[in-house]
Amino acid sequence: MTPEDLGWRPYVKSWIPRTFPEDDVLDEGLKTYLWETFEFAIDMGIEKIRESLIEPIGTVDI
Repeated sequence: MTPEDLGWRPYVKSWIPRTFPEDDVLDEGLKTYLWETFEFAIDMGIEKIRESLIEPIGTVDI
């Protein structure tokens, strides 16, 4: 399985706990909120970029 097949979710799922370890800046509720914000916005943002904008350097959806 390639990174393109997995998409961006595994990266963010592992990034949140590494960046904000236990009892650090964000409690579990805020970590959940952060994840939900990514879930809400990223796919929609990527779709908007692909439909409406020109990328000078092509990217993949990871």
